[in-house]
Amino acid sequence: MSEKNKEVEQTESKAVKDAEQTECEADKEATQTETKEEQTENSADKEENEAGKEAGQMEIETEAVKETDQTETQETQEIETKDQPEVAATAAAIPSDVFVDKSVYEQIDKRKKGKKIAAIISISVGGVILLCYLTLSIWFSFHFNKNTYIDGQNVSYHTVKSVKNTIDTYMSGYTLSVNGREHASFVIRPEDIDMTIQAVSNEKSIKKKQNGFLWFLYLNNKRKDYKTSYEVTYDKEKLYQFLKDQDCMQEKNMEKPKDAYVAVDKSEAVIIPETEGSYLDTDKVQEVIETALEQVKATTDLDKEACYENAEITADSKEIADRKKALETYLAVQIDYSIDRVTWTLDASTFGDWLYYDAGKWKFKKKSVQAYVEQLAETYDTVGTTRTFQTYTGRYVEETGSRYGWKIDVEAETKGLRETLASGRSQERTPEFSQTGAAYTKSDDIGYSYVEVDLSNQHVYLIVSGKLVTDSPCVTGCVKNGHGTPDGLYSVTYKESPSVLRGEDYETKVNFWMPFNRGIGLHDATWRDKFGGDIYYSSGSHGCVNLPYQKAAVIYENIYAGMPVICYY
Repeated sequence: MSEKNKEVEQTESKAVKDAEQTECEADKEATQTETKEEQTENSADKEENEAGKEAGQMEIETEAVKETDQTETQETQEIETKDQPEVAATAAAIPSDVFVDKSVYEQIDKRKKGKKIAAIISISVGGVILLCYLTLSIWFSFHFNKNTYIDGQNVSYHTVKSVKNTIDTYMSGYTLSVNGREHASFVIRPEDIDMTIQAVSNEKSIKKKQNGFLWFLYLNNKRKDYKTSYEVTYDKEKLYQFLKDQDCMQEKNMEKPKDAYVAVDKSEAVIIPETEGSYLDTDKVQEVIETALEQVKATTDLDKEACYENAEITADSKEIADRKKALETYLAVQIDYSIDRVTWTLDASTFGDWLYYDAGKWKFKKKSVQAYVEQLAETYDTVGTTRTFQTYTGRYVEETGSRYGWKIDVEAETKGLRETLASGRSQERTPEFSQTGAAYTKSDDIGYSYVEVDLSNQHVYLIVSGKLVTDSPCVTGCVKNGHGTPDGLYSVTYKESPSVLRGEDYETKVNFWMPFNRGIGLHDATWRDKFGGDIYYSSGSHGCVNLPYQKAAVIYENIYAGMPVICYY
């Protein structure tokens, strides 16, 4: 037996075995199906489901047998078409009822069919895409691409012709609108300045820059701007005169800008914003307008083109913030004044308006400070005021116009107060006085320690802390000779022991000298043996108050510079 015959026999044997095995499996499955049908008789729902499933399986098995027979026939036909006669003859000898599994061949066939369908779909879709692309490319060859702007105008998807008509219309009715601050606007027409316009770079040349087949590159949101080039001519002298005639270009109608600043409002620091003003740089205006005309712009804004003078210091600047902080420091200052038992307070409610900013720092106006000090003097000075005084004996006397009392040194206090305020610190302060009294109240600046000279009764009283220390008769100025001692309120200038009194026609040594009114004073008079009565009228002194030695000594011991001396009739 040849090798080929052996292979055929092996093939036949295998085929027979496969067929038998398949038949056994089919019988087994049929038996199982019958058993299942018997088991499902107790439940109607399960019977229907299981019967459906088994019937489906039976149909599938029947179809499998049929497909197997068809596959065997197809395989036999394929073997017959081979260029191997011996194999074909052997295959023909195989019994027709032998079972052959052809599912493998079906899967291969399905795959081939799927690939063919996919290829057909791909080619069809690609063709549609290509057709759409070519259609759009041809369309965009005559229309401007997306996001195309000419002279600021959106011309996307417009034809060249429509854009040309738009440009021609724009040129034929061209005017330049000039806008400014505070309604300062005007319009320039071509006839105003003998202007002519001719387009050089038109819409056709712009469209040539766009490739219609690259339209998809313009689908993003990136804007593409083009400018139309123009040849523009106009009379510059007429333009200059035209601008000069506009109200907003005349200096008398312009307002200078004002810087932001810090001010005081109700004792608080506030920022006053800058003001823009309307002051134009005329040279810059002409330059901006000439550029707009040459570019054939429809409008131009003088403010946006920085033609106005602007404030150098703005409200949001660091400089203003620093100024405000420094001012707040000064406004927090409080000056507590006192004169003896009289007190008052000076704060920002009063001095807020005195502050001004100069050379990088806050200062206080000298005139304002001086005016305040003068007001203090008017209020608190007692020199020259009228007083009502109760004497030791209980009598009331009125004293007017004396040089005694409190007097503020306006110049010195003005300087001192400015320095105190400039320190930026709250302080206590007593005014600078050119002279003071023994005590301070507006109605009584004499206090409780003083010397009374009763000129009518020729008697002296020394009061210390409200108590009588000593009293004594005296001799005052000679009335007959015109040396009468003047009445009034005075204070002790100083005291000296011993001392020499000198006049035009005399020189007298005394032990206790206590002047109170220029050359008039209290002193001992050892050359007299009598005091009081009416001696003063015809044999009085040159104006001084003469005292017995011992009384003069007691008074000298208790008196001090500044003690009030009141002389009255």
